[in-house]
Amino acid sequence: MSSLKFLVLLLVSVAFVAGLAAAGAVAYGREALWEDLFGPPDLGAYSFDKPTRTGKPNDALACPAGTCLDVGTVMETHLFAVDAPVLYAAVREEMADAFRIRMVEEDPQRGHMRAVVFTPLVRLPDTLTAEVRSAGPGRSSLYLYSRSKIGYADLGTNEARLKTLLRHLRWTLPRVAPDGSMVPARKDVQPEPPVAAPGLDAPQADTPAAAAPLPDPSAPKT
Repeated sequence: MSSLKFLVLLLVSVAFVAGLAAAGAVAYGREALWEDLFGPPDLGAYSFDKPTRTGKPNDALACPAGTCLDVGTVMETHLFAVDAPVLYAAVREEMADAFRIRMVEEDPQRGHMRAVVFTPLVRLPDTLTAEVRSAGPGRSSLYLYSRSKIGYADLGTNEARLKTLLRHLRWTLPRVAPDGSMVPARKDVQPEPPVAAPGLDAPQADTPAAAAPLPDPSAPKT
């Protein structure tokens, strides 16, 4: 058998085995499969008072400006122009709407929650921790940490998850800019009118066409 044929047969065999494994995982339950192989999906409690990182490219941390500075690259969260309970409820709702989650811990009094988030296709489990803190009357801040249980790298999944959550919150809640001015929720911003693509007529208003003028009976006939 030539080396080329052997390589083709090997690739076909690997693909066949992978297909069987994928089919078995779907039939058995992807979330249950990962739990049987790697243990409970929840990675446990996390403290933003003493933040730590995994040391691998498989986590993402977001904190208010000027905090969490000793643990590597940190995304900055906004100062929200709402009381802490309002922000907490919005974070809880957005997490449930945006991701497939299994809530593990909820403590509204401390502004703390933790959930296992499953990736859309393979259902790999990550742990997402959120904490809301009061920053004065009508002000609150947000801490977020997302980390993977399985694998060394996450291909940017955890960072994208935090960016998605923060983007949704910008559409929902007003914020305080660094200069102290108010930034309204983006849902309050009116959309721009449609712009015609190059080479196409601009959209016309839906109005009836003007009637043709009647002939003047006093005009000379030709």
